[in-house]
Amino acid sequence: MKNFLYRIFLFCIPVIILAIGCEIFVRNMPTTYKQKREQLTAAADSIEVLILGSSHAMDGVDPNQFSLYAYNLAFASQSIYFDRKLVEKYLPDLPRLKYVILMFDYTSLYYDHDASRDFFYKYYYNINYKDRKFYKESFSQFLFVYTPEQTLPLLFNNRHEILVKGWVNNSGRDDETVTSVEKCELRAKGFNQTVQAWKNGDLVLNDLEALINLLQSKKIMPILITYPNYSSIRIFMDASVIERNRNIGNALSQKYQIPYLDYFDDDSFTIADFFNCDHLNREGAAKLSKKINAVITDTRIQRK
Repeated sequence: MKNFLYRIFLFCIPVIILAIGCEIFVRNMPTTYKQKREQLTAAADSIEVLILGSSHAMDGVDPNQFSLYAYNLAFASQSIYFDRKLVEKYLPDLPRLKYVILMFDYTSLYYDHDASRDFFYKYYYNINYKDRKFYKESFSQFLFVYTPEQTLPLLFNNRHEILVKGWVNNSGRDDETVTSVEKCELRAKGFNQTVQAWKNGDLVLNDLEALINLLQSKKIMPILITYPNYSSIRIFMDASVIERNRNIGNALSQKYQIPYLDYFDDDSFTIADFFNCDHLNREGAAKLSKKINAVITDTRIQRK
């Protein structure tokens, strides 16, 4: 019996060593969350334009196209809840901040977090989603955040994109992902399900207004932006939701005297500008960013 237990122990040693090694690896990966935090901290004294929002902003706004020093702090599925929390955390460290770009997209008012990403805000930014606890994830990211199936490929193919001013750029495009009826309908179905599943009324809108008030109290101008979607996906999106969003966006613009830039169905963005049917590629991001920069330039002239 002792010999059997000893053999099991010997067998487990390499497994334990591998698990510990994987745990150390995932905790120290240069993820986009880690890179953006470190770059934000390093450039804090220079940042004049802060870009927030989900992957539409993460991919679609190139900070290098702005006249002022811009920084992209958008993440995939980032909600207005976390936009607000990030601003509250870092605003005291951004003495030159003048403009904050806030995403106001099809689903923006209909979700306040993505459960699969909440841990990253806690781990990298010490920001909680309400009272959610992360006991398992804190014990082992290898097992409960990334899972072994995700970690092992990363371990043997350790390539991480290097960000510039927080920007993740998608170069090129696959025309099928932009125009495929099946793929566009599936993506739109996911967005529609998000809207339909929301049961918390104006909770997110209240967060957005609180964020706008906070920024204006510091003499920082918020800019609301609805990002471009290609025509192939727009036809599958609920017209009543689009209309409601536009009405709210225009009402917020009038109430707070802030720009609301609605590019949702702006056909100046052609197929060449899209990575897929609702995300811009590098060329599209440059085009959109120049449009936003022109608006900022105009507001700066008017302020003088």
